[in-house]
Amino acid sequence: MMQAISWLQEIRSLVSWEARKVAKLIHRQPVMMLFAIFLVLTGGIAHVLAFLLPLKVILLAGSTGIPSYFTPIVSSPEYKTELIVALSFAAVICYVLGLTAEAGAKKQSQKVGAHIGSVRNDEPDDSELDEVSDLVHQFVSLTADILFTLLALAAFALMNPPLGAYIVAVATGGVLIFGALRTRVTVGGETLGERALRDTSNIIKLCASIIFFGGFFAILLPLFFTENPNILIAIISFVVFRRALSALSSVVRQTVKFGTNRASIDETIVYEDEQKEAMPSSTLSVIFSKDARELRIRELLSDSLDPDDHIDVHWTDTGPRDVSLFEIAIQRPSENEPSTLYIQAVIPRGPKNLLDRERELFKELEHEKLCAPAFVAEFQEGDFDCRIMRVGESVRASREQRRDAFNRIFTRIWSVEPPRSLQADPEFARPRIVRVLKDSFCRNAALAAESDSDRHALANFLRLRPSILEVVEQAPCYIHNPDMNANTIYPLADGEAIQPIWSRWSIEPMGTTLPTPLSVSEIEASLELVRENRPSIPSDFTTNHLLLIDSMTRLMQLLSARRYRASIDLMKRVIENPVVIALSNPEQTSLNGRSSRPVQAETSTSSA
Repeated sequence: MMQAISWLQEIRSLVSWEARKVAKLIHRQPVMMLFAIFLVLTGGIAHVLAFLLPLKVILLAGSTGIPSYFTPIVSSPEYKTELIVALSFAAVICYVLGLTAEAGAKKQSQKVGAHIGSVRNDEPDDSELDEVSDLVHQFVSLTADILFTLLALAAFALMNPPLGAYIVAVATGGVLIFGALRTRVTVGGETLGERALRDTSNIIKLCASIIFFGGFFAILLPLFFTENPNILIAIISFVVFRRALSALSSVVRQTVKFGTNRASIDETIVYEDEQKEAMPSSTLSVIFSKDARELRIRELLSDSLDPDDHIDVHWTDTGPRDVSLFEIAIQRPSENEPSTLYIQAVIPRGPKNLLDRERELFKELEHEKLCAPAFVAEFQEGDFDCRIMRVGESVRASREQRRDAFNRIFTRIWSVEPPRSLQADPEFARPRIVRVLKDSFCRNAALAAESDSDRHALANFLRLRPSILEVVEQAPCYIHNPDMNANTIYPLADGEAIQPIWSRWSIEPMGTTLPTPLSVSEIEASLELVRENRPSIPSDFTTNHLLLIDSMTRLMQLLSARRYRASIDLMKRVIENPVVIALSNPEQTSLNGRSSRPVQAETSTSSA
C-alpha cells in the first residue's frame, strides 16, 4: 500500500513539473507555442481522416446505391460518383495537411528553442539550438497528445456513453499495470523504469491491448449485428480508439522520459528570470580574488595562525574536472621553519553534490587509509561549496620523484579493502567495464576490420568476451579515483604523498587503471605488498589479471572515443593474454580462468 502511495506521489510530482514547464513555455511565447500545439493536434486529426476517408470511399463504391449511413450527406444515387471524387480529394488534402502541420509545428518549436537558446548563451551553437528545440517539440507533442486523448474521449461519450466509460477504464488500467510492473519487475538486472526509454510504449500497448480485446468488441459488435448496423460508425470508433490509445501510450512514454532526464531538462530550458551567472561577480570576488581569499582563510584558520604568519595563496592547474584548487602556504616568522601547505577546493553546486559523495566515502574509511588530507573547514559561497584541507609539509619534487610517490600511494590504496557497506551499494554492484562493454558496443569495431586477421581477432574477442568479463567481475576490488595521477598528488617531506580530491570515487576491480609507465616487475612487487595487507586476495590472482583488466579499461576508452582501429589492435593483445588463452583452453584453466603461466604479451602498461 505504501509503495502504491509513493508511486502515485511520484507521478503527481512529475505531472506537476511537466505542467509548470508547458505553462512557462506558453507564458513566454504564447503565440508560437499555442500555434505549434494547434498544428500538432491538427496534424493528428488530419492523419486519422486521411485513413478514414479512403475507407468511406471503399464502402461507398462497393455498395449498391447510397448506404443509410451516407444519407445525411447525399441521399440521391445520381450524386454517388461526385461524392466518391469529393471524398478521395478530401483524403489527399488531409494527408498533405497532416504533413504540413507537422513541419509547421517543428518550425515553431525551432523558433521557441532559438529564443530560449539565446537566453542561455548569446551565441549558441547549432547543437545547443537543436537540443533545446527538440525538447520544446517534445513538450508540444505531449500537450497535443493529451488534448487528442481528451477529444477522443469526449467523442466516444457523445457517440456511445458505454464506450466512453470503457476507454477511461482502459487508460486507468494501463497506467496502474505499468506502475505495478515498473516498481516490481526486473529484466536483466534492470527495473522497467530503467528500461522505459526503450520499450515503455510497447509495454503500455501490450497492457492496454489485453484489456482492449477483452471488452471493446463486446461494445462494438452490436453496431455490426443489429437490425440496421452502422458499419461506418463502428469503423470510426475502432480507428479513433486505436489512435487515442497510441496517444495515451506516447504520453506515458514521454512522461517517463522526462522524469528520467528532469535535471538535465531544467538545465537546458532556462528562462530570462531563471538565468543565473555561472560565476556571479560577487561570488568571484569573495572566492577567487587574492585579497579576499587571504582574508577568508585567515578568518577560517584563526585558531591555527599567529598574527605574524604570512599567507600566500596561489591558483593551481592540477584540479580535476569541475574543481578549482588553491594552494595555501603558511609561513611562520622564523625563516628556518618550513611552510605548511593547505589546499582549498572550490566546487560548483549541482545536481550531483561532489562533496556529499566524498563524505559518504569517509564515513566508512579514515582519511589516512586513502592518503587523503584531513578537512579543516567547510563553507559555502554563493553557488559554490568550499573546503580547506591540511596537507602538511609539502616538498618540490621532480618528475621521477612524483612517479615513485604515485606508485607508492597507488599500492597503499590497493591495500585497502572496500567496506562491505559500500560494496553492497547497487551503484557498484557491477564494474563499469562489465556494464559498458556490451556485445553490441564491441561490435562497432567491425567498421575498422579491414583484413581477415582483424575480423578473426574481433570474432575471437566477441566469443571470449563473456568469460573475460566474468573474470573482471570476480577480481578483487579497490577504491578507484579517476582523478588521481602523478600530477594531482602532493609529495610530502617524509616520503609519503597526499591525494586531495576523492569526489568521483567508485569501486572497481584491481587493475582498472595501472600507473604508467610501469614495468611488469614493478606490478608484481606491488601485488605482493598488497597481499600482505589483504590476505583475502586469491593466490591465483596474478599480474596477468591486472594487465588484462587494465587492457579492458583502455579498450572501453578507445571504443567510447570511436578509435576502432586501435580497439582492434588492443583486442589482438587481449586475446594473447595468458589468462584469456587459458579461458580458450579449459584444461589449462584454474578457478575463474586464472592461470599461473608467466607474462608473455605485455612488458609494461600504456595509457589510451
